[in-house]
Amino acid sequence: MIAFTILSAFVYLKSDKKLFIIGAICSLVFLAIFLCEVLLTEVNYLASDEYRYYHLSEEYIKEGNDRTLWLYVNKILKNFDLFGEFFIKLINIPLAIYFINLINNVFDIKNRLSVFLLVPFIIVLSVSNLRDVLIWIATVHFCLSLYSLKERVNLFSMMFWAVVLFSLRPIILFTVILLYFIVNFSNFRKSRSKSIFSVILVSGILSSLVLFFSSYLNRVIYNGGYYLRVGLAHKAELTGFSQYFYPDNMPLTFSYASIRYIFTPLPTSIIERLFSGHFYKHGVISELVRLLHQFVYFYLLLFIFANFRKVLGMFWRLNSLHRFILLNLLAYMPVYTVYAFGGVHQRNKFPFQLALVIIYVLYKQKKKDFVTR
Repeated sequence: MIAFTILSAFVYLKSDKKLFIIGAICSLVFLAIFLCEVLLTEVNYLASDEYRYYHLSEEYIKEGNDRTLWLYVNKILKNFDLFGEFFIKLINIPLAIYFINLINNVFDIKNRLSVFLLVPFIIVLSVSNLRDVLIWIATVHFCLSLYSLKERVNLFSMMFWAVVLFSLRPIILFTVILLYFIVNFSNFRKSRSKSIFSVILVSGILSSLVLFFSSYLNRVIYNGGYYLRVGLAHKAELTGFSQYFYPDNMPLTFSYASIRYIFTPLPTSIIERLFSGHFYKHGVISELVRLLHQFVYFYLLLFIFANFRKVLGMFWRLNSLHRFILLNLLAYMPVYTVYAFGGVHQRNKFPFQLALVIIYVLYKQKKKDFVTR
């Protein structure tokens, strides 16, 4: 309760007030409906990873894994905060609002509610005891600090957010750094002194993290090798997609897995499950919001496909920082194509979908600005 109150007050002061109020009301209304499900059905208040983070945090911390920071958050709130088990599910409400506000500020989005309204699943994530929202916040801040390395304050900021990312999901940190060098390759060629400084600095910080958290690196390398050799085939078989796994033709396999990541679940399949009596451990209300989210997402897909050349042209006219952040969000698709043959939780598809929402909003905004000139 104490942590939630302090964090909410901080975000309220930093964020757009209308966005904060509407976002908080939507999350609390959703939570109230979810609590009715908990009281009237067999749905648990904390389920799956949420339960393990909170009730088994000490055991997971001893093992050492890529969720350490979020496990410590749960441990601290469980042992020192008031009504910890109830408010651990609310801690992401101010974080989710802060994240949407951060996106609005970074991309200079004028309608402060547009992104929030186009990604309704953020409401579900805002009342979930999961690390994902903090990962996305850390990713954007790390990207911002990489583009402002000349200032000492941003150097410390980069180090801080690098540690946060490494202690939540190391593979995302490696992805950000790789994309940073790819996106800025032409700039590095023009300014060699800047490129040498950036390469040495970023590589030095990454090396320090790797040495300090060597067990995490070993786990990432092992997992990467496992999923490329065995795990991808196992995931395909486990989810009934083994007919699309071709060990001798990995490009074709990745194509099928990517299609699965992008185009599932279909809204019709969600509706079918809703009427099949299927038990949802996160509640029916979560699935209804997910259905709404997928309807909006497929509309955006159709719009982008129909205006692909214009949208792509707008994307390449964005500055390198904006493209860099969007590419990091879009990179979730290839990462989870490898990790789970494209079949992952909605929250792992959310960054990719959010990138399309941002592109759509920017396209509409720039088109409107052009017309009104």
